[in-house]
Amino acid sequence: MFYWNNNVTIWKYKIQKTSLIDLGGVYILVVPLFFIASCFEFLSAWNL
Repeated sequence: MFYWNNNVTIWKYKIQKTSLIDLGGVYILVVPLFFIASCFEFLSAWNL
């Protein structure tokens, strides 16, 4: 059921390792960006 080589099989889905690396990179960049943007919007002068 679980094996690691070029493809990662979890249940019935096959995901390539490079796709997981790309997804992780996007997640690492996008989540902090949205957090900073949300903080900026929440703490802006018009909201106080």
